[in-house]
Amino acid sequence: MTFTATAGVSTPTSDGSGYGPAGGKVFYDKGDYAGGWRYLEAAPKDQATSEWSNITTTVLKDAARGYAIGTGHANTIAIVGQAGCTLGAAKTCDSLSLGGYDDWFLPSEDELDAMYGDGGSMKVAIGGFSTAFYWSSSEVYNTQALCKRFNDGYKYYYDKTSYRFRVRAVRAF
Repeated sequence: MTFTATAGVSTPTSDGSGYGPAGGKVFYDKGDYAGGWRYLEAAPKDQATSEWSNITTTVLKDAARGYAIGTGHANTIAIVGQAGCTLGAAKTCDSLSLGGYDDWFLPSEDELDAMYGDGGSMKVAIGGFSTAFYWSSSEVYNTQALCKRFNDGYKYYYDKTSYRFRVRAVRAF
């Protein structure tokens, strides 16, 4: 597949070689413009190494238990909307202003999987990833959230405040 530059946006393809309007690599195309978006783009580089959140006393359950593609934004809103949430992976993404856009969020589990790709193919196309764990916005328990190791695709859940993992923001357009 190829790209055609139009108004600063490459026509996205499934191989991660196109750019979104904020300058990040496009890694997902849902096929149609529905729900206010069609594509997901990854920020050009990691934003931080951080704990998931400073809040572990609340189980967000339905609010941040979204695992599917398209749920990362709602998860991020739920995480940063908790009383007393002052730092963490979701807060970092929610506060990010990059490429003229401030609508970045922490990817859900499936969005993070799409960024990794089959056998790590998409992570190579996007570029700049560490071999370390990356946080998703998908909560498992009040004290644990899902993450993915980007050297081998291993997924697990870890304590939200005991571990500092990499953070890579995404946005929908």
